[in-house]
Amino acid sequence: LQMRKQYYFRPSRQGYYAWDVDRLVTLTKNSQRQWVKLDSIREIDETFWFGNTSDKPTCRAIVEHMRLIEQTDLSYPIILSSDGRVVDGMHRVAKALFEGRQTIEAVQFSHDPEPDYEDVHPDDLPYYGVAYQAAGPDIGWWVIPTRPRSDVEAAGESPHIRWCATIQRMHFHQV
Repeated sequence: LQMRKQYYFRPSRQGYYAWDVDRLVTLTKNSQRQWVKLDSIREIDETFWFGNTSDKPTCRAIVEHMRLIEQTDLSYPIILSSDGRVVDGMHRVAKALFEGRQTIEAVQFSHDPEPDYEDVHPDDLPYYGVAYQAAGPDIGWWVIPTRPRSDVEAAGESPHIRWCATIQRMHFHQV
């Protein structure tokens, strides 16, 4: 199973702190799993995937997230930061909620690990494929297109959702 390259972000003084989600998965691989009430997950009641004014909850965008939710595997625990924010697994949270579950399996850091990158901008990080980012004051949106940006721009188009294989929205949290 090939996973999309993902990062978890928090604002820093000159950009963002970034944690490589692959590393966070490795760090929590042997952590004790716990059942967390879905009602305790704050992101459920926050604008999560569609908080940026340039990204609208079009039918196409919603369907793409529905596909990701449908394909997600609930046998993998979500990862929570030490303050209980979802670091990895929001599509799993949505699937559990949709299925009417009351809880979801999670692992949680007691102390968050040091970030992999400091004072970076998300579009400067290494990804599998090309990523574009548009960010509001507290939200970042990642779009991983199926066509290179140069092809899209040469055609006079914007890198809109219709060109995307996947979408990953990253939530930025104040420290």
